[in-house]
Amino acid sequence: MIKKIINKLFLVKEIRSQEGELHFQRYRLFSSPWLRFYIHKICLSDFDHHMHTHPWNFFSLILKGGYEQEYWDHSKNNKTSFMKVRAFDILNMGRYEAHKITLTKSPTWTFVIAYGGKGPWGYSTDNGFIEHKRYRELKNKGWL
Repeated sequence: MIKKIINKLFLVKEIRSQEGELHFQRYRLFSSPWLRFYIHKICLSDFDHHMHTHPWNFFSLILKGGYEQEYWDHSKNNKTSFMKVRAFDILNMGRYEAHKITLTKSPTWTFVIAYGGKGPWGYSTDNGFIEHKRYRELKNKGWL
């Protein structure tokens, strides 16, 4: 019963794979137009071929678990770089930065502070940025 109450009050996003596996849960702690606090439970690695962006800038504190992150490194002329992220690491990402994660421990729990106005969410591909809904359509048709 407590789980149902918590989910009703705080769970704002749940993403499942096409097979029904739980990929991700987002719990909202606070939300305003320019500042949001979340707890994320990440259960599966990113399976998409391309790196994705987020609709806002954010700081993420890894509470438990960890992952390897592939990302565009702007300090290295946008070359792909890799980093290991462990419990108690803090990351800062801008909404136009793309990344892809591979879990080293599942589930991984994070505390996220998202800030700034909302921008586009999508994928960085060889043909440029593709908005997430369009990307899903193309992927489901086998074009990506």
